[in-house]
Amino acid sequence: KVVGSPPNHEVKTAGAAIPLLTGLVVLADWLASDENFVSKSPLRMLHDSPASYYSARKRQAQNHLPTTVGLPVTPSAEDFVHLFGFPPSRPVQQWVTTADDHSGLAIVAVPMGEGKTETALWRHIAGFRSEGLVFALPTTATADSMFDRVLGTYEGTDTFAQLSHGKARLNSFYTDSSAAPTNICGDDESSLDGPKPGTWFQGTHRSVSAPVTVCTCDQILAASVSHKFLPLRLATIANKHVVLDEVHTYDAYQHVLLTRLLGWLG
Repeated sequence: KVVGSPPNHEVKTAGAAIPLLTGLVVLADWLASDENFVSKSPLRMLHDSPASYYSARKRQAQNHLPTTVGLPVTPSAEDFVHLFGFPPSRPVQQWVTTADDHSGLAIVAVPMGEGKTETALWRHIAGFRSEGLVFALPTTATADSMFDRVLGTYEGTDTFAQLSHGKARLNSFYTDSSAAPTNICGDDESSLDGPKPGTWFQGTHRSVSAPVTVCTCDQILAASVSHKFLPLRLATIANKHVVLDEVHTYDAYQHVLLTRLLGWLG
């Protein structure tokens, strides 16, 4: 051990910061080079007053973020009944509504129909209000079904939502004219009273960057495989409440990836 080296926990923190910062730089670069953002640059100000130009671009960047990658939004729910329309009758639902601490890892192992979905969603609202939500399912069919339930939870909000799997674009969330964005990235308008799609998320490696994402588990487990844009994917899920449903269906290979993923999230 080198004399004067930081404690082990500080080394781990520094190690985690490297991919986080790298991913944030990549995300910032993509946002700054977005065609819509570049086209609004007041270049006429750059020659006469560089300071004013940079101040104006800073304000534009702050306004650009909510209209592209979006910001986390929490459903306004007074209590469990107000959100779901029924009381927490199942034991696991009663546990989540009375628990004092909703942070960290939670493993919910109960049979089908015992209220795991409501437990996960309420836990997100109660303990992760400043974070996004990503709900990962084992198949496209289960992801489609869960997407409808999650959209219902966020009804009345203006957050961006994303369904991410190979056939997601066939979902009515994207094909219905009332839900389809009407302009290019940065100017998405929708008459839908609730979560809306965003064109920015259609780009490669951006599928899980929406504030509310429902996807197949491979989209999340990809954060355990080394590839060029891994830091971006790690940074994307770092500020999200990650819910992995039906993990008992994972095969041996997925279990290895899941172990890596839990290490990173920890």
